[in-house]
Amino acid sequence: MSSDESDDFEGFTRAEVDEAEARYEQKLQFQGIGDDTDGNESSEETDNDIPDPAGDAGNIDGWHVDFLYYERGLPVLFTPTGRTGPTRIMPQDKSPLDFFKLFFNHVLLEMLIEQTDTYAKLQKENHPNENKMTWVRPTISEMNAFFGLCFEMGVDRKPSTRMYWSTDNFLQSPIYSKTMSRDRFTQLMRYLHFSDSTQQPLPGNENYDRYTK
Repeated sequence: MSSDESDDFEGFTRAEVDEAEARYEQKLQFQGIGDDTDGNESSEETDNDIPDPAGDAGNIDGWHVDFLYYERGLPVLFTPTGRTGPTRIMPQDKSPLDFFKLFFNHVLLEMLIEQTDTYAKLQKENHPNENKMTWVRPTISEMNAFFGLCFEMGVDRKPSTRMYWSTDNFLQSPIYSKTMSRDRFTQLMRYLHFSDSTQQPLPGNENYDRYTK
């Protein structure tokens, strides 16, 4: 590339690209990352073995060839093992809630209920004086209602949880008390659990990990 700033930039030469790629690969090796070939690339393989990108339209302008050339040497951090993209096509009349339930389904709720119930019983057994309120295993409907109130609290913001059940004319939001009692909500919030505490290594154990949950 000419050093004359008055000249129009016409792109990097192949020698400049090769030099930059060599510096990049050297940096990757220094960081212990490696490239995407792992030394297993056959000598018979060439750039022609790389499939054309979708929508190549015949690669008329040759742009994709250069793009694939520049892309070589990048580390492969994640390679999907299955089919990527949407696995379920939803009709146009579906609501945001229908899409949310694809992720937050009954299988997940049952797992949350199981772990929450296990943790609640463990706390009542180990700390009975601090957990005197009667515990009842929640149902899927109750957990849906609980999370619904949690989402609603993100819209209707109040300084404290107690205020959502306030009977003051200026503060009250009847939807909360009509859905569940304040004590039951705080109890579910207290015991809500997403992992099995009985299988969690305790501090001092060689397998202890503070991020296990």
